[in-house]
Amino acid sequence: MPDLPASVRDMIAVIGLPDTLAFVRAFGGKRVYIPKRLTSTGAAVISEAIGEAATEKLAGWFGDGFLEVPRCVACLNHERNVEIIRNYSADTSINTLVEKYKLSHRHLRRILKCTDATTLLFPLEEGWDGGGDPRQQALNF
Repeated sequence: MPDLPASVRDMIAVIGLPDTLAFVRAFGGKRVYIPKRLTSTGAAVISEAIGEAATEKLAGWFGDGFLEVPRCVACLNHERNVEIIRNYSADTSINTLVEKYKLSHRHLRRILKCTDATTLLFPLEEGWDGGGDPRQQALNF
């Protein structure tokens, strides 16, 4: 798994992994204006995606400028795959997963074959900072 871009690693340090992933899901691939004041329209749109507390932290870190938000497709796909494996492990049927994730049976089977415990820890587990080899960090938990 490749490292995340520096801007995303910095964002994880400021607002945390869950809010950063929500921000990337909402704005990935876009150029987003981060306002200094939370009273602006732009702040309301960001708050809707990541919450007011995280928006306030983001404004303090990067306020009054434009941020090119990376898409982070590999990271988001991996997060989805981990969720699929966890749902399947909790007795969710393949047909339910097909409907929920809009993936084919064949693709879901490929994802479900990935049952190595160290790969399941990335990136949902606390403590992952977005850099280095996540599998190596998972072994250090």
